[in-house]
Order: sequence, then structure tokens, then C-alpha cells
Amino acid sequence: MPQLSKMLQTIPLNPIRFLTPLIEAREKEGIFFYKLNIGQPDLEIEPAISEFYSSEKIINHIEYTNSQGIQSLREAWANDYYEGKFTSAGVMITNGSSEGMLFITLALLNEGEANLTFSPIYPNYESFAHMTGRKIISVPRLAKEGYRFPSKNVIEQTIKDNLNIKVITIISPDNPTGYVMTGEEIDMIFSLATQYDLWVVIDEAYRDIRFNKQSTAVSDYISNKKEWMNRSIFLSSTSKEFSACGLRVGALISTNTDLVKEIVKLGMPRLSVNEVAQLSAIKALSLPRTARKNVMEKYKKRRDVVVEIFNELGVDVIKPEGALYFLPDLAPLGITDSIDFAKWMVGKYYWTDSDGTKKSVVVTPGGGFYPSGSNDEGKSLIRIAYVVDEEKLKEAMNILKMGITEFIRVNKRRN
Repeated sequence: MPQLSKMLQTIPLNPIRFLTPLIEAREKEGIFFYKLNIGQPDLEIEPAISEFYSSEKIINHIEYTNSQGIQSLREAWANDYYEGKFTSAGVMITNGSSEGMLFITLALLNEGEANLTFSPIYPNYESFAHMTGRKIISVPRLAKEGYRFPSKNVIEQTIKDNLNIKVITIISPDNPTGYVMTGEEIDMIFSLATQYDLWVVIDEAYRDIRFNKQSTAVSDYISNKKEWMNRSIFLSSTSKEFSACGLRVGALISTNTDLVKEIVKLGMPRLSVNEVAQLSAIKALSLPRTARKNVMEKYKKRRDVVVEIFNELGVDVIKPEGALYFLPDLAPLGITDSIDFAKWMVGKYYWTDSDGTKKSVVVTPGGGFYPSGSNDEGKSLIRIAYVVDEEKLKEAMNILKMGITEFIRVNKRRN
């Protein structure tokens, strides 16, 4: 049998999707699952996008586009969505923001060089580093401290100890914690990046899903600091704010147009992003920023439903400040292995409603949001994506609450 690459044999399993085969098998048995493991919003797609597809306009000839993306879409991202902070020359359209992560990994790091991240962090960053022979170095943020960033001294010492660090990556609002960076933390990161001459990648997939009116997006906070902007690369997406995950339209953006011009070379072998998808996103991105406020308000109400259930369980939690995720620690309840718990919820547990429907809940084990080999970091955490409407979410969270109680009871009996 011909060999498989060592990379393929050793790549970490995606913590968000590894339970899919078991879920599908159980669904065939008649179990209904609330899938709170994947950030797939149930909100209707932005009307401006659905109107494009429902219009009588017929595209008779679908073409390859410029590898950098359709000019009018790049203009909409630079001038409208980002309110003139960039030019179209600094925008590259990508297949979702995930392709942007891959391109940045290849463009900014040589093999063996490292991206400094702050765990827990979205696992695709480690996956792309693994695929390309690059490295991830991660400084942990603690649940008991509300996932705030570590001190400047701690981060600086990490940079001094790892001279192969060439990039710092931050996500705000954050997946998986819902944390939103403070101005002081943003200042700290860019001060260090300037001092040690590092690139800064800012993942803004959830830019305006922020629940605190006093909070700020990184792109707003640094927009008047030319030197900081010029060493920054932003990742953006239509997936969350426009509820268009399957559209797979994202963008890699910088005021450093020379950098973007070089990165476009990486997009040429894949030819282009889907032309129809690009065209459908133009009007949505051109809407006023206030148009997304309604989306934020809906997620804020959902967040409060999730927090309320954990308060009922006696778990003292800090409310997420943005995005659509919650990363509570189950250790105070005596659950120290969230993989075991998540598998049990899918494979063993269900609740039967008044109609006889068997229901359960899928959550994501938290350990997968920490780099491989991080010992037991995140082992007792679970990520919950509040992606269903309030009434469904209330039922889902009550099922999860009953499941937690039953799991604890069963394990006490085993012991």
C-alpha cells in the first residue's frame, strides 16, 4: 500500500467536528440533536444576499474572476464595511476567512517559524500550521480570570524565549470564549509587535457582534495609527454577521498593499473564489454598519439564556462580551473530562419530550482549543454555540442541564 504523509497521519482531529459520525449514526436511530457544537447560525441569511439569489437576474456565463477577487466586492469591503479604512488594493477575497488563515501562515512564516497565539483559540490556526510545517506557540488565558490576556511581561518573555516567533494572532470578539479585547490589551500587543518587529493578524469574523457598547473593534481602535495598521492583516467574513456560512466568502485585508499583492500569488493556483457567491455579497457589505445591530441584539439575548442555566447549576460564570460562544468550566461540578462527557451526551443520553421525541445536545470539548501536547489545559471546558432561537435554546440548555446532572450521578455510581 503506498504511504500516507506523516503530516496527514499526525494532524489533530478537529474538536468541533470529530463527533459527526457518531451523531449521524444516532440520528438514524431517531435521536434529535441540538447541535450547539458548530457556529452555524440559524438566523435567516442577510436579505440583501437572498434577494440576489431570488431575483430574476440570470447569470448565463459564470466565469473565473481575478484571483484577488471582484473589484466591486473589494471596494464594498474597503469603503463600506470597513468605512474607508482600507483601499480595494488592500483587499483579497478568500474562500471564507479560513483560506485567509492558510495564506497568512504560508506568506508570513518560513518552515519552523512560529505564530504566537493566546489559547483557547480557534483550532484551524494550529491545523494550518501543522499542514505547512509552521509552528504554533500559545500563551494560555484562564477561565477563572475571564480569559483576559496575560501580562505584558509574560508575553514578552515568551517572545524572548522563542526567537522563531514572527507573527502574533489575536481574535476579537473571540472564538471560543466570547472575550472582547480592551484598549489596554490592544496597546500591549502592538507595542510588543513594534518592539520585536512582528506581524499582527487580527481575526474579525465577529467584528460587530459585541454586547458592551463601550467595547471597540481592533480595526476601529488602531485605524489612526499608521505604523500599527501597516503591520496588520485583518481577516473578515460574511459567515456570522450576515448568517452566510455556506457562502464561503471572506477577505484578507491590509493597508499594506504591497503585502496583499504578494499574497495574491498564493491565490492564483486555486484560480478564484466562486463568482456568483462574490456577486451576491456586494450589496450586503454595502449596507450601513447599524444594519447589523439587530443580529447582535439577538445573540445577546441568547447568551443570557445560556448564562442563566449555568447559574442554576451553581457555576459562577463571566458573561461572554461578544461573538456567539460560551466556554464554561465543568470542573466545579466534578466533570474533569469534557471529551468523555461530550461523547456520553451523543452516544448514551437523551431526554424524551411529551411527543415522544428523543432529544440530546452536542457540545464541543474544550481541550481542542489548546495546542496539541498542552497537557490537560482545557480538559474540563466545553464550548457552547448559541446558534438556535431563544425557545429552542432554552429547551436545549435544560436538556444539557439534565444531562450534566445524570452524567455526574452515573459516574458517582461507577466509582
